[in-house]
Amino acid sequence: MGKLKFIKPLFLQILSVLIAFFLWLYVLSSADTKVEKIVNAHFILPEGFAVVNKPTTKIKYYLNGPRALVRSFINKKDHTNLNIKNIYKPNKKSYEFSINQVGIKFPFGVNVESVEPKIITVKIEEKSTKIIKLKLQTVGNVPSDHKMMQWTLVPPSIEVSGPKSLMEKVSEVKTMVISLSRLTQSGLKSLDLINTDERIKYSQKSVEYQYEIQPTRANMVIKKIPIRFLSTQVLTRSDRRFVNLMVLAENGMDFNLKKDKIKVIAEVPDNVKGQVKVKLKANLPKGIHLLEIMPSEIEVTIK
Repeated sequence: MGKLKFIKPLFLQILSVLIAFFLWLYVLSSADTKVEKIVNAHFILPEGFAVVNKPTTKIKYYLNGPRALVRSFINKKDHTNLNIKNIYKPNKKSYEFSINQVGIKFPFGVNVESVEPKIITVKIEEKSTKIIKLKLQTVGNVPSDHKMMQWTLVPPSIEVSGPKSLMEKVSEVKTMVISLSRLTQSGLKSLDLINTDERIKYSQKSVEYQYEIQPTRANMVIKKIPIRFLSTQVLTRSDRRFVNLMVLAENGMDFNLKKDKIKVIAEVPDNVKGQVKVKLKANLPKGIHLLEIMPSEIEVTIK
């Protein structure tokens, strides 16, 4: 019995704490708060027309209301349609929309303190469409030991549309700038197209840049180059008379013409006898760069 008397007050204390907590949550969620709400405006145009001015597409509402209602409302993505097609009249090019007439519905208890802008003016004009050639923008050059063989944009041109007065000034569409300095092999890259005017519409946002790059030099092996011996003494034997050269040479070089100008020299030191190892040297014509003599030394016997 005494135990029950102890539990009952404890239970009432816990219950009062829980009630106080939920009351605090209710008060917190019911407290008024001020927020901003952005609503996107979409324009519905008559067939064959485009917007020629730059009206705002963002309607900003300043709201006041219970925190719970306001927070849940501003997290929703809302948009409204400004329908010019339904009110279009021939020869009328300018239309005004009062934001009070837009028809945005707010939850009960949420008040609109103000809105920006109060009026949206939309000016329209006949739309023009044409095919525009693309212009590739690059910076730098391919590495000096490589050559750009060919390149192309796919597609080479796109369809561009917009207000007639603006389209008369459009003569080219530029790609984003691409650096050539790191391109060392053929490939394909996607390039975005630059559009600085939202009133001009492109049929696509990017194109493919296809390019072919080849090295202007290549590693090659020139075989059976005779060794020329320079010695003041009598050589009785050499472990080889020919060597191979690994060279870096320009593409398209005629090695049959260059081979007779390549000299591999074994310079035998003076005042030595018996078996001696001699390092080899190579003299090469212009356009050929030595990478390795194979082997780099030979063994000779001096009498």
